[in-house]
Amino acid sequence: MDNRQFNQIIESIYQAAIQPDQWPDALALINRFIPSTAAGLFIQNISTGVMTPIPFLGVSDEWLQSYSEYYGLVNPAFSDEDILQPGTIFTEQLFNEIHQDPDYYYSTEFYQEWMRPQDFHHTSGGVLIADGDHYVSFTQIRSAAHGQYSGREMELQTLLARHLCKAVQLSGSFEKLQYRLRNAEQLLESMGHGIIALGQLGRVLESNSVALAHIDKTAGLAVQQGRLTAINSSDQQQLMMALNQAFAQVGAAREIPIRLQLTGCSSLFLILMPATAQHRSQFKDLSAILIIKDVQQSRPLSVDYLQSAYRLTASEARLTQQLMNGNELKVAAIEAGISYETARGYLKSIFEKTGTRRQVDLILLMNSDPAGRFKT
Repeated sequence: MDNRQFNQIIESIYQAAIQPDQWPDALALINRFIPSTAAGLFIQNISTGVMTPIPFLGVSDEWLQSYSEYYGLVNPAFSDEDILQPGTIFTEQLFNEIHQDPDYYYSTEFYQEWMRPQDFHHTSGGVLIADGDHYVSFTQIRSAAHGQYSGREMELQTLLARHLCKAVQLSGSFEKLQYRLRNAEQLLESMGHGIIALGQLGRVLESNSVALAHIDKTAGLAVQQGRLTAINSSDQQQLMMALNQAFAQVGAAREIPIRLQLTGCSSLFLILMPATAQHRSQFKDLSAILIIKDVQQSRPLSVDYLQSAYRLTASEARLTQQLMNGNELKVAAIEAGISYETARGYLKSIFEKTGTRRQVDLILLMNSDPAGRFKT
């Protein structure tokens, strides 16, 4: 074995894990290392036969489509779940042995109608990952002129399969991370007010441009060594206490928003919200979300607007005004001039009409409403 060439293949496989457009190059290197006409890394639903190529080299789109539409269902390699053990490499000879017929594979519909017309004769590969009906598989195919895949070539494929499996898993994790980051960025930038995603001890995980602009303009807040910090010592103490309180609520059945009143930030309206499970799925290690509104530029959503936009009653709209400012339900009830029990009933109706389930979600929804972003 050419160790230098083998190491180059391994490097290309892991490069493809984080740059999917590199998969064709990785398979091309494998095909040169183990001489083959075609090679595929693909996902197949064994119930429907539908196949999704990650890349598949050496097979035209028309043949891949015919495989997905019909021939995937009659491919002997996916006809017996007992042989579909992740990490096991096998050739067409396995089916000949199972059926005790040296020509069994070559008599199948799959070979006669899909393999043979493409001048394919020998195949070697196996399942990398099994997830319900979906199997991530790797295969190499070549003509009769190249001969059967040897035992040594199958050993090399087994070694490569281990790295391919890890790379596919890494690729899935990376894609999920990228998806999560894209969603997080879109969530932050869609908010009309400043939003900062915070971890423990005030570590800034993400922030939108509006929040950064507010911090630049005020002398009361700063980001130092990656952490949100209040310049005034008493403000810093209040900020840390609020962060600890928010962190203590992570995973609780009900999160309570915290209104911050920092003396060094009199021009800013600050609401610190404990992170919900949904928010934590968007930001790793998230503890709290800080909403920053400019008192001079933002305007409250009017009762009339809330009634029109969200079908709230006047009483529900007045309660919503208090809640979106970060007040706890008991405080909001007092400010709205209603009893706590009445407020609880209104809140249930507000959740139903706004499509939210928690007060922190309601606050985010209302503070992302374009109608409240700027005074006119």
